[in-house]
Amino acid sequence: MLFSFLKYLQPTHYFTLFNKNGELIYPLFSALSETDFENLELDSGYFSEIAKKYDISYQALEKGYIGCAQKITTIENKINSIDDEENYSNEEKELIKQDYQEVLDIFNLMKIKLS
Repeated sequence: MLFSFLKYLQPTHYFTLFNKNGELIYPLFSALSETDFENLELDSGYFSEIAKKYDISYQALEKGYIGCAQKITTIENKINSIDDEENYSNEEKELIKQDYQEVLDIFNLMKIKLS
């Protein structure tokens, strides 16, 4: 998995499965063309270069990239900084809190109905 925190935000297990060619679905940063970068933003909030590249690959996929650039074949575990793993904007933090609250509300409703 590119970033370990993703497993808590959305079901991402299938994104880390390799295809028959031994590739992930994420495009390799260095294989993207200039036009591919038009809708992507380099996030300077990351400390390591590998985290910045993984973020661009993740953004490309999330924004609908279906090109035929070379894909990532190995995930380097060089993201040692907790700051890189949890690089959220304030807006994203608020959305996470809202999602978490919705899950708690659903859980509490289920608990009441089962009682």
